[in-house]
Amino acid sequence: MGFGAVVPNMPDVILRRVFDFLTYKELCRLECICKRWKKLIWWIFKRDILELTVEQSTTYTTVSVNQQVPFKRLSVCCSFDALDFLSGVLRRSRLYVRKLSCDLRFLAYLDRLQCDRETNRRYWSNVDELWLVIAKLDDHITQKFLSIESSLFLNLKEMTVQIHGGSTQVDSIDRVISSVVRRFPNICISMELHASSSDEVD
Repeated sequence: MGFGAVVPNMPDVILRRVFDFLTYKELCRLECICKRWKKLIWWIFKRDILELTVEQSTTYTTVSVNQQVPFKRLSVCCSFDALDFLSGVLRRSRLYVRKLSCDLRFLAYLDRLQCDRETNRRYWSNVDELWLVIAKLDDHITQKFLSIESSLFLNLKEMTVQIHGGSTQVDSIDRVISSVVRRFPNICISMELHASSSDEVD
C-alpha cells in the first residue's frame, strides 16, 4: 500500500498547523508544490506579515530573512541587486503589509521588480505607516522616486523620515517630502537627523 499522497490529502486545518512550524524560507519553497499549498501558505503570510522591513547595502553578499511572528514582522537584508528575491517578497506580501520600513532607493526602483501588479493599483495599497531612510540621495534617485511616487501608496497616514548625511541632500529631500505631502495633505510626518557633527545639521 502506497503512502505517497497522504500529505497533500490532509485537511486544510492540519496542513496549516504543520506549516506554522516552518520558517519563511521553507514556506517559500513549499508554495511551489501545488496551487492548494500556495493558497494555504499565502493565507499564513497574510495573517502573520503586516510589517515589512527591507534593509539593503552593497556590503551584503547573501540574503537574510528574519520573521518575527509575535510582531507580525518580516525583516529582510540583501544587496541592491537581489531583484528576484525582492520580487518574491513583493508578490507574497505587498497587498497585506500595513507598515513599511525601507530606503528611498528601494521605492525609487520598485519598477525593476516583478510583482504582478495591476496597472491602476498601487504597489502598497494598504500601507498607512512608512519609515523612510534617506542616505546618499542624488538627483537621479530623486527623479526616479518622483516618477513612481504616484503609484506607491493609496492612503499613507504616518511617515518617519530618517536622514543620514550632510546638507548636500537638502533640495532633493525637500522635493521628496513635498511630493508626499501634496498627495497626502493630512499625513503626520516625523524626522530623525543623523550626522557625524552638528555642522552637517546646521
